[in-house]
Amino acid sequence: GVLSVFFRELVDIEGGLWASMWALTVRPGVALSRYLGGARQDLMHPGRYLLASIVVAFGTDRVFTWIGMRTPYDERVSGSVSETESSEVDPATDELQSLLTWAAERVLESQVFLIAGYLLLTGFLSLTIWRLFRSHFQRGAQAVAFSALVVGHTVFLSTVAELLYFPADYLRAGPTSGLPANALVVITAVYVTLVTTRTFGGGWKSSAKGLLAIGWAGLEQVVVQGIVIGGYFAWIIY
Repeated sequence: GVLSVFFRELVDIEGGLWASMWALTVRPGVALSRYLGGARQDLMHPGRYLLASIVVAFGTDRVFTWIGMRTPYDERVSGSVSETESSEVDPATDELQSLLTWAAERVLESQVFLIAGYLLLTGFLSLTIWRLFRSHFQRGAQAVAFSALVVGHTVFLSTVAELLYFPADYLRAGPTSGLPANALVVITAVYVTLVTTRTFGGGWKSSAKGLLAIGWAGLEQVVVQGIVIGGYFAWIIY
């Protein structure tokens, strides 16, 4: 099953999860160049690597919520609403707010939403990377594999940052909503620009292309997800 495959990849010394994480952290340019050159055994399958990163990220959030270091989504929304609402709340408005809170928690805190979001980002990034670095790929599938490995590793890096951030922020100020969004953006942007430069060469031009690729892919992801979420909320309300 899925778990048996996951644990087999976890303990695999060559080409498994740990080996891939190490290679993509310490020498990402060499590892990805070799992978694109045909050395498939050095890294975990891109699709499985992306899925493993999402599972680990989702599980980390659930654990921190369970032990009380992460504020549940419904409490965050309820707190922000209570700070802005007047002393007298119309019953219909209160019911609508409760419905929207329930819908938001059901969508934004779900594993399906997390998986769909990273799949969208991977897809859009692969299209942009293919256009900007086409001479380095023999076929489009290589751009997809490259993007899946890169996105998967940025998820792992963000999860590591959360593992450091949650305990520190909890000791300082109590339960927190999570790693600041700007920190996630910085982690992703820095890693993608670093990887594109070391994999494709070209100095600052490759860095600029990599930054453009992840920025444009992220914008497309946000737009598509915003349309879908807006449509879902409209369907719930009406």
